Amino acid sequence: MEPLFPSIQQFLTHNPWAAYWTALAILVVAALFYFFWFRRHASDLQTALANVAWSLDTPAGDWTLARERASTASSMHPAVKLAWAETETRVVSLPEGQRTQYVMFGAPRDIWSVDRLLSGSLNVQLAEAVPNLLVGFGLLFTFLFLTLALMQATSALVAQGGQAQADLLSATRGLLSAAGAKFSTSLAGLAASITWAIALRRRLAKLGEISETILRRLASNVPTSGGELVLLAQLHSSSQLQQSARQQIETTQSVVDITKLQVEVNEHAVAKASDLVDLAAELLSEAREQTGTFKRFETDLASTLAGAITSAFSPQMEAMTTRLIKAIDGLSDRLGTMNQEALQRMLVEFHGMLKQATD
Repeated sequence: MEPLFPSIQQFLTHNPWAAYWTALAILVVAALFYFFWFRRHASDLQTALANVAWSLDTPAGDWTLARERASTASSMHPAVKLAWAETETRVVSLPEGQRTQYVMFGAPRDIWSVDRLLSGSLNVQLAEAVPNLLVGFGLLFTFLFLTLALMQATSALVAQGGQAQADLLSATRGLLSAAGAKFSTSLAGLAASITWAIALRRRLAKLGEISETILRRLASNVPTSGGELVLLAQLHSSSQLQQSARQQIETTQSVVDITKLQVEVNEHAVAKASDLVDLAAELLSEAREQTGTFKRFETDLASTLAGAITSAFSPQMEAMTTRLIKAIDGLSDRLGTMNQEALQRMLVEFHGMLKQATD
């Protein structure tokens, strides 16, 4: 039994259709790889992205509805589901008055890039390298067939070393005529490479358009200018704080002015009170002097009045007392001795009372 490699070499060397069958195999393998490997995964991803883009076609600002619809639509493809879950984590809520606004700090282009979404199901770098590989395989088989043909021609020339020149020309002519068919593999590789590259770029461009649609509709529901909005909110808060500080400074200045005015009023009142204290001290001193004067006046007046009254009433009282005694004596004579002692006692007490009154 002959070895395997010599059999293959014999087949490729003596079969004129071997190069054409190889070229056809390159085209078929390229088509199979495209339709059953790249196109299948790219179509599934395109369908999932189209569903997500359709689910995000909601009224602007209704993030709750868009999130629910997109969550359901993204569950059809694992890569799209992961991308949507990561997108939701980048959405933050900012308070805006009485309502809540949902924003993102920049568009999530890194999440919805075609290369990243496709990398979960196929090797994108390998798919982009397939056109170059097809060209390489075409050239490889071309040079392989040419090498085998040259080896066959060399063997034939060595075997016919003593024959005529006509045989040599005939062998060379046959070699050149057979070598033309060997370039069919290179042509097939180039054709498959060009077709694959065009189809690949068109499919990637279509996926890129759908991704841009998703980003655009996502931005209509969730603004991607979260950093700018936060900065504006901080500027607004700073402006309000500055206004509050300015008002507080003005209020403080007013309080300071009022305090200064109160201090001035208090100083004026203190000065007035000091004057009043001095005046009261003077009035107190004068009152004390007048009190002393009144006391001396009272003592002198009382003594003077007592002396005047005594000197004025004493003669009259003595005259009255003398007449009264005489009348009593006369009365006693008439009344008898029965009441003489009582009347004398009454007169003595009356005399004491009058003296005390005059004193």
